[in-house]
Formats: sequence, structure tokens, C-alpha cells
Amino acid sequence: MPEDKLYRRRTSSGDEPRVIRFRCHRRPLLLFLPEEYQRGYAYPLIVLFHEDGGSPAGVLARIGYLSSRNYIVACPQGSYELEPDGWGRRRWEWGGGLRPAQAEGLAPLIDEVAAEYRLHPQRLYVAGIGMGAAVAEQMGQLWRERIQGLLLLGPTWPTGERRIDRPHLQVLITYFRGDNRPTRGFCRRLAAAYRAGGATVRCEGIAATGPWHPELFAVANRWIMEQIFPSKRRRRTDCPPLESPLMP
Repeated sequence: MPEDKLYRRRTSSGDEPRVIRFRCHRRPLLLFLPEEYQRGYAYPLIVLFHEDGGSPAGVLARIGYLSSRNYIVACPQGSYELEPDGWGRRRWEWGGGLRPAQAEGLAPLIDEVAAEYRLHPQRLYVAGIGMGAAVAEQMGQLWRERIQGLLLLGPTWPTGERRIDRPHLQVLITYFRGDNRPTRGFCRRLAAAYRAGGATVRCEGIAATGPWHPELFAVANRWIMEQIFPSKRRRRTDCPPLESPLMP
């Protein structure tokens, strides 16, 4: 198969039928399909970048804390492989962000997924955990006219250089309540910077000890569901509701 195209391969395990292995411009990624996937339904897409020292397989271990029916999740693999952890599991890091050629290689990801699965054009979100949040901002710059939301989950990089200036962007920023005061202050300054650019921001401290804590995904899922299925009181006029909600 050509290495520069996103393509589908059989999952290596029969006990995870919703997991599809892809490549996009030589970069492996896992695609998590909703249960009872309906080919004619337009699904939201969440592009999720794992933390340094993590992996798409690590996201798979926590995927149960996200909605199992309401959206597709694409999780690219980090750029540089690290030594395996104490259990022998492979892990990767992002090297502080993507080089320009690496970012350009991932740029077709949304279109390539849309060629295989029907996506809702007004329900595209980019998320990142830890250093993966920096990559989420970087790719959000390339996709800035297409994405509706950005999730920065426990961000851990210097502020300012990658912020996306776009009115009406929905942003979630989380920090761990056990973090030191400078980390909490950084997240609040980052939230203020996005608000200054016209974004609607929620900055939330969560009772979690690190990127592996399930509460991180639970908070992210609640926020995503609010964006996908807004209540009448908070309904956004620029983003119509889905035609057939699949609430769990």
C-alpha cells in the first residue's frame, strides 16, 4: 500500500472491533468508530493528540470514558519513539511540536477520514493532552477555518506562540487541581488570551493526578457533548444541531 495515503488495515485484535488502524503520510494512527456505526449518518470528528510518553494504544485504554456512540476519534502517533515503559509498552513523544513538514503531512487527515466515513462539517474538534495540546494548537492553525472547538487538556508548554485567533471558537482548558500555582496561573492566562481573540473559553480545574486519570476524559466528553447537543438555552445560531442525535 502507498505510504503517503491514509489507508485502512484490519485491526490486530478481534476484541476491539471499533478500532481501525490507519496511516496518514507515513504516520500511524488509530481511528475509533462509534458503536452501531451508521454509514449514512454524519458524525462529529475529534482529532486527539496523546501526551508525551503516551501512545494511541494508551488512549485506547481510556477510550471507554468518551462517548461510545456519538463521534469518531482519530489519534495520531507521536513523532519520536521513547524507551518502552516498565511493562514493555511502546511510547512516543512530540519533540515540543511538529516540524513544518510533519504538520503538512497531517494536514489532509480530516479530508482523508471524510473520504472513508461521513463527517459532519460543522462538528470538527481538535484535542491534545499535555504536550499533545501544543500539537493540537499547531494543527488547529492549519485547520482554523474548519474546526469548531479546541480542547487543551493539562497543557504543559510556554504560552503565546501557537494561539489560534478565531472568533466563535469554542475552547476547553483543563488543569489538575494538584498542580502548582504557576501551572494554574498559566492556564488562566492562556484562557484570557483566547478570550481576547474572540473565543468562548471554559477553564476548569479537575480532580485528577495526571494525564492517565479517567476524569480527564470524562470532563472532555461532557464538554464535547455540550457542543454537539446544545440545550435550547445555550443553542448556538452559527452551528445547527445534528439531524439525528445518538445519545447513549
